[in-house]
Amino acid sequence: MRPTFVVGHQRPDTDSAVSAVVYADLLNALKQGETFEGIVLGELSGQTKWLFAEADTPLPRHVNHLLACARDVARCKVFSIGPDAALGEALDLIMRHRIGVVPILDAKRKLLGLLSDRMPAANYFYHANAEDFLGVLFSVADLERHFKLTRWQKPQTEAGGQIVLDTSRVTPGSLVLIGDQPELLAHCRDAGAAAVVTCASQKSSFWRNAMRACPGLGVWHYRGSLMALLPNCPWRFPPRG
Repeated sequence: MRPTFVVGHQRPDTDSAVSAVVYADLLNALKQGETFEGIVLGELSGQTKWLFAEADTPLPRHVNHLLACARDVARCKVFSIGPDAALGEALDLIMRHRIGVVPILDAKRKLLGLLSDRMPAANYFYHANAEDFLGVLFSVADLERHFKLTRWQKPQTEAGGQIVLDTSRVTPGSLVLIGDQPELLAHCRDAGAAAVVTCASQKSSFWRNAMRACPGLGVWHYRGSLMALLPNCPWRFPPRG
């Protein structure tokens, strides 16, 4: 284990050199599992060398500089994603671990590429509305896991459009948020929606009949207010400061 340096000012006089050595000894006595070393950043004067000799104490090591090296800042643990991961997973790692680059690795841990929030193509994600990026930043499976949705009917296709509240704006592949309105399922199906999330109180016979008439439409149930879904979607990022 490399020691932690304890050092005084750049042109060490007697009190600076002695303080570094004494404080390092104190830290070594107080902290278990760590090593501290008192050093100096310049040549010692004859008076200081005489004092250490009188105290029968070795001179502190002279280090030329304390400039950071790559090994001082390199991370031992590398956070990576696979090529099929959603972009939201990479951006989540960037935000959560305060890192700048996420490598993309294949099953054999071979480097395929890099993703960084500093890339122009990724910069807009910090200012995006989450509801515009279903299938890009996150999937319905992510919503299902994040909000503990209950699947009432399996979808035929993966939702990859927008999340919409206004049923007049349903587009192919979109995810529609509705209340206790089973009569809207047929309209969502005809407009090409991939899935519906409802906050109905229960799976009533009206819902069962409506789902039976729309077998390819995915239906999920959310126990709560639908107004909580959009503001709390996974990977909704704050603007960069």
